[in-house]
Parts: sequence; structure tokens; C-alpha cells
Amino acid sequence: MQLTAHAAGCDRAAQRLHQRKPLIRAPGEELRPVDTDVGIGEALVLALDTTFAIDGDARAEGKAFFHLAGGRHSPDHAKFAWSSDDLGSEILTIAVRDLERQRDLADRIRGATGDVVWTGDSTAFLYVEQDENHRPRRVMLHRLETGQGDDVEVFVEDDPAWFIGIEPTRLGATAIISVHGHDASEALVVDLDHPMAAPRLVAPRRPGIRYEVMDHGDRFFIRTNAGAPDFKIVIAPREAPQEANWRDFVAERDGQIAGFLLSANWEQVGHIITIDVLEQFRRLGAGSALVRESEARLVRQGVTTIEIETAVNNPAAIAFWNKHGYISRGILKNYYPGGLSAYAMIKSLSTAASGNARS
Repeated sequence: MQLTAHAAGCDRAAQRLHQRKPLIRAPGEELRPVDTDVGIGEALVLALDTTFAIDGDARAEGKAFFHLAGGRHSPDHAKFAWSSDDLGSEILTIAVRDLERQRDLADRIRGATGDVVWTGDSTAFLYVEQDENHRPRRVMLHRLETGQGDDVEVFVEDDPAWFIGIEPTRLGATAIISVHGHDASEALVVDLDHPMAAPRLVAPRRPGIRYEVMDHGDRFFIRTNAGAPDFKIVIAPREAPQEANWRDFVAERDGQIAGFLLSANWEQVGHIITIDVLEQFRRLGAGSALVRESEARLVRQGVTTIEIETAVNNPAAIAFWNKHGYISRGILKNYYPGGLSAYAMIKSLSTAASGNARS
């Protein structure tokens, strides 16, 4: 079952959150909703019938004000948590709809923002609670079919100058608690399979430093202005995302792209095709950062060796690759236009892996 959220207006404008349900017809039968017991060979999918997961018009009936703020379906697609405001106070109430039985559950969360993130087992969700000053202050865990008074605090921000929110990551295995102030931010990672575990801080807040975290499986991509006034992208291992482990994904200095590296995986043999760093950014670590990231990506793809060619008359480049563990395995005569020869240099997988472990 797929759910599609449509934009919701304020007051009593048409507001509906839609649920799309396939219609099928077996030979000689009328159109009817999909029956999960019907095999693919027994039925023909003909159309999509739009029904309402939440009908905002019906919920607004008899109310002077009603705003359907949004919602999020559970990972098993059987439940739908949605939030609304019927007072105009911008303090929301979260409710839950059982989509399979088409009924409302008794759960009601009052005094919340619109942020809702389901746990991996679809039996609970995280939300943000507002304090008496309407400030998002606490991330709470609510288990279905329990009262709000039984909800458990997962994170709290006591400094009134800071605000919080929570969103699921793209892959759905984690959620990110974002904490932001006037000129800085920080993020904490919540494991949605173990929501009671303490959230893991990525990097502590520092004046003037902002960052945002994106989950890409075994690592995080982080957009930050740390050392980059116009922001840059860094990567960090999933299990150790602290700032000390950040590595530039795109080398940048002072708002400029400092350099680039192009690599490829040719039948499990990695090849660094070209690398270049602007003159004013050399000897600052940009080239090494690009090499480390390229090696790590190739190793994750299962390469057995990594190769590079460099001109025989370029001692600085030869020293650079030697420093990174590349050794010459011979000379490629007339490799470059004009007849210039090149050293064919190679680094083994085990060396690449251990080199990255040290970096």
C-alpha cells in the first residue's frame, strides 16, 4: 500500500491525505480492490482508486478553524500518524489511523510540533514536544495504545535559545535530531531499531559552525561551513561520525573548489585517472584528502588493486604517490602525447585498506 500526502491548506480549505489502492479484475468479474490472496496470474491490475487516509473536510466539520498539518505512514504501511490544529494556536495534536481496519486509534499526543518519525517495528513513534512557551524542547517516544503520560524522553534541549526538530533519514534506519540556534547547529543520530538508546552526537555545537547530516548507509554525508564559509560536503563513517573523522568529499577552500580526482573501477581493478589541485591550495592536504576518499570508495567496491600513471619527469608527483603507498611496477614508454613515458604505479588492496584505516 502506498500513501501520498497532498498539500494541506489552512482553515477549512479542502484538505485530504490520500491512500492509493489498486483495483483488479479477474476474468469475468467486476472491478474490486486488490485481494492479497489473488495471484498475479489470476488478476489484471486495471486502475488506481483514490481513497482518503485522512479526510480533512470531514474532520473540520463543525469547527471554526481546522488545519491538517501533515502525516507519515508507518514502515509496515498499516498505520498513519497525522497532526492537526483546530485552535489556530500552532500547537498540534498527533493522532493515529489504522489503515487496514479504517479506524482511529485512541492515541492522542497534544502539545506537539508536526514532526513524527516511526520506529523500525511500526509499534511506536518519536515526536517533538513543545513547552509552555511554544518552544520545541523535547523529543519523546510514544508507544501505541499507551497514554501520553507514559511517553519516554529521548532528548531534551533546556537552553531557550536553541530549537529542535526530528526527521527520518532517506534510508529509514535512523532519524536525525537537529538542534539549531542563531548561528550554529548540531545533530544527533537515533537508531530507529533501538530508539531507547542514547542518541549519538555527531559534532558538538560551536559558535558559527553549522552542519546537516544525510545518511548513506555505511557513512554520513555532511554539509558544513566548518573551514568553508560557503559550505562544503564531507563524509564520516557511520559508526564514528565525530568531526575528527570528517573527510572532504569535495575539496574546498575559501569558497572555491580546490581540486578534483577522477577514478574508475575496471573489472575490480581501481584506476585513478587524473587528479588536480589548484596551485594556491597545494601542500594544504587537499590532494591527500581526495586520494583517501577515492581509495575508500574503490575498496568498498571490492577492487583488488589500484593503479595510477605519472610522468617520469615529474618528481613531485612521484613523491606524492610514493607517500601514499604506490610503487612503480615499470615504465610505459611513449605513454603521453609527444612521446613522454610514464611510471605505472600500483597499490595493493590490503595496503589501501590499512592506509585508509590510519588516515
